[in-house]
Amino acid sequence: MKEKERLYQENNAGRKQWGYRIGMILYMISAAGLVLGSFRAGIFPLRYSLSLGMFLAVLGGILTVIERRRDAPVLAGSLAVFLTAGCLAGIFFMTRTVRMIEQVAERGRLESTEKAAQTAGRGAVPEKALEKDAEKVSEKMGEEKIENAPENMTQPEKDSFLVYLSGVDTYDGMEEEPRSDVNILAAVNTETKKILLISTPRDSYLEFSVTEGTKDKLTHAGVYGTDVSINALEQLYKVKVDYYLQMNFSGFVRIVDALGGIDVYSDYTFTTNENETFQQGYNWLTGERALAFARERYSFAEGDFQRAKNQMEIVRAVIQRAASPAMLLNYNAVMEAIEGSVTVSIPEDRVRELVKMQLSDHAQWEVEFYTVQGEGRYAETFSIPGEEVYVVDLDPTSIETARQKLMQYGFGQE
Repeated sequence: MKEKERLYQENNAGRKQWGYRIGMILYMISAAGLVLGSFRAGIFPLRYSLSLGMFLAVLGGILTVIERRRDAPVLAGSLAVFLTAGCLAGIFFMTRTVRMIEQVAERGRLESTEKAAQTAGRGAVPEKALEKDAEKVSEKMGEEKIENAPENMTQPEKDSFLVYLSGVDTYDGMEEEPRSDVNILAAVNTETKKILLISTPRDSYLEFSVTEGTKDKLTHAGVYGTDVSINALEQLYKVKVDYYLQMNFSGFVRIVDALGGIDVYSDYTFTTNENETFQQGYNWLTGERALAFARERYSFAEGDFQRAKNQMEIVRAVIQRAASPAMLLNYNAVMEAIEGSVTVSIPEDRVRELVKMQLSDHAQWEVEFYTVQGEGRYAETFSIPGEEVYVVDLDPTSIETARQKLMQYGFGQE
């Protein structure tokens, strides 16, 4: 009798262990699917997907510890099934999100298939759905164009164009001509999916179209008009700017928030005067914190040069976030965020083309940075005669390096 009871207990324990093992296998498969799927779909950045994977692995280790306790395999197996169900639920909702994104791109193709049967021999019709979504974006941006756009704007080549990115030191409205605190040239190649960002310090001591042969700070050029800022950079780098995008503080904050935040890398740990602290490494930032990160310079030995690097890192993070599939569900909010806070000269058809391209291929963009260097001193300027203010004499070697980089992207001349 005792022998039968012992054999029964052994068989029962074996069945419990097998149940636990099957539960753990299912858990590991579903956990791996959730981690890999979240990264591939663009739901999380890589480091957050890895953190999720480590968390799920720790839970698996806890289940193993529980299973080894006497009479605990049933509990461990039940917990494994529960966690598996949680992972599967996560995969389900993630799949639904990705599917909704794909439907935006596929809607036009489905409509064109039905119409193709009625127009045999004439080819497929255009992707109506993609054009409609792209038109919404271009209309929003078109509403914010400056009426007196610079006359030197040129049409770019099909696969590349040069954009002047200007960040101005105001919060409300774009009616007046403010100083430009951020001056970045973005060379974009849509074929190679590469972007070059060249940042020029705001205090750069330059000649431009209105200074009558004298020099002034680059930031002051914005007071005379966007076209004057563009002229200063065109003369400096011997290039022709195709488009411009000018944004104030309010627009920047709202765009970052509409994107759901951005993942920004900081070279240093520092705290601003507003008690905003940033850790060395990656920081997930909302709009206000991203603005604080972009504006800080007093915490760094390199001052404005490090600030310029941080501003380009912000641009990179915005590009990466905006180009992700998850953003496509929220792009209408981004377009609404720019109203009254952004002015652009990009034609509507160009915007439509770029939106369709990104909806179609979900490409990952490679972004390269370069900050032009120089030495600071005090000197008189065209805008403030009779008073010496802080200026930066740009290093000729650094200027030439920037020119060579732009030439690699097809902009400029020897």
